[in-house]
Amino acid sequence: MLVSTTKQGSYNAYQGGNGRVDVPEAIDATTYSSPAVISMGKKSAESAPLTKTINYVNTSAADTTLSLGLFSLGETAPPPDGMFTLGANSVTVPANSTASVTVTCHPELGAVGDYTGIITATAPDGTAIRTTVGATKDVPTVDLTVN
Repeated sequence: MLVSTTKQGSYNAYQGGNGRVDVPEAIDATTYSSPAVISMGKKSAESAPLTKTINYVNTSAADTTLSLGLFSLGETAPPPDGMFTLGANSVTVPANSTASVTVTCHPELGAVGDYTGIITATAPDGTAIRTTVGATKDVPTVDLTVN
């Protein structure tokens, strides 16, 4: 819960992680994401889109509906629209249960470089859960056999 309840700083994810730890917020949190950080790894332009799953865990006795948003940035240049996409705009997490949402990286859209996204899941009371997603678009590679 420590990572999911951080406060956003002025650094990107490669510089400052998911943000500044907010211990009181983490202690009071009843909903969090698992995993709190998603790595899409290194991909090239030829790589197919890669989808991973975020699980939202609700430890309270009431259902929670989360509104989902995504903010993306790049190390050297802003990522093109659609580099990261969410599978839904909201998710309802049942009491004492989990619900899943997918995030997809489209490496064919970006230039070579590092990209990050912050997925924010906001509850009706304004409580925000943050999940960082990162990907690197690498130069194309080939297998070479020397005889």
